[in-house]
Amino acid sequence: MKKLSVSVFVCASLLLFVSMLVPGMVCAENDPMDYVAAPSGTHLAILYYNHYSANESYSNGKEVSDDANMEMNLGIFRGVYYTKVFGFTENFQFLLPFADLTLDGAAFGDSELSTSGLGDLILTSTFWFIDNPESKTWLGFTPFLYIPTGDYDDDHLSIGENRWKIRPEIGFAKGFGKWNLDLTTSITFFGDNDDYGNVTMEQDPEFHAEAHLTYKMTDTFNTTVSWFHHRNGETTVDGVDQDDEMDDHAIGVAFACWLTPQYQLIVKYRRDIEIENGLKTNMVGLRFLHAF
Repeated sequence: MKKLSVSVFVCASLLLFVSMLVPGMVCAENDPMDYVAAPSGTHLAILYYNHYSANESYSNGKEVSDDANMEMNLGIFRGVYYTKVFGFTENFQFLLPFADLTLDGAAFGDSELSTSGLGDLILTSTFWFIDNPESKTWLGFTPFLYIPTGDYDDDHLSIGENRWKIRPEIGFAKGFGKWNLDLTTSITFFGDNDDYGNVTMEQDPEFHAEAHLTYKMTDTFNTTVSWFHHRNGETTVDGVDQDDEMDDHAIGVAFACWLTPQYQLIVKYRRDIEIENGLKTNMVGLRFLHAF
């Protein structure tokens, strides 16, 4: 069988990465103080907007192109309700992502590729083993279920993934003085996509960890520095290993302001600092929260 050239192989690998880019960024990361539980009976309506851009692409830890020219706008609508179950704090949530993605750089053969639409619906619930506002200590467990309801095209870039996923996550938050520390870790298990260009795509589990250190500057204004780490499992397409594992690190900053007791705005910036395979992205984001 004739082997692909290095440039064609890298382009194909990047297209596989981009095909999973939108779903991978949906609910893969938390915001500062997400594991600080709200009082029972609280409802939250949250709207996210994240703008991603990338030019540098990597293969096996080495830069292979500085002309990916990727732009993505990702939005998420999230509904949350807090209650008590057998005396323990719990919430119930759904997340509905939507996005548009374009890329037309030399890393993709100067092709003009784009897609837009709805992503896969996510259902989840956080259960707090510890919810102690007096000692500022919280420990919760959150299983995310990704349901393949999003827009999907088997021979084109898609917002949906056409596969089930489950991501159990543990989150710990601790306040001390004007500081708050958040630590979370999760593992994602992937179902098969049995219609990936008329073949089957499989993927090994993904590991994720992050840390946020928040300083309360005033009663209504916080600032946060963050660290993120992903170890994506290798994908297999039609029984062929793709050698596309990810071992990536990113840093970020965020500024949160309560505009009123019911409305909060978060402005954030995130940048990849170490990439093994895929695109080195920058993200500027907003989160608008309404509590009622």
